[in-house]
Amino acid sequence: DRLGIENLSTFGLDPVEFVHLAADLGCGHVSLNLRGSANRLDMYPAWSFVEDAALRRTVRAALDERGIAVSLGGELRV
Repeated sequence: DRLGIENLSTFGLDPVEFVHLAADLGCGHVSLNLRGSANRLDMYPAWSFVEDAALRRTVRAALDERGIAVSLGGELRV
């Protein structure tokens, strides 16, 4: 569970599916961007944590369910 996977590695995969993929691969950590992936493939719909509170809750539940931690957040601004 010491390995992690970067959001860019999945080319815009839905973040809930991304969390499940990370867990299935044995990773304990993921990185997530606030507004999806900069290299999103057209086959994946755009998403944004900033604009979608329900998505934030769903991803938080998936993280908790699968025991995955967010170790890096992209686009964070202070």
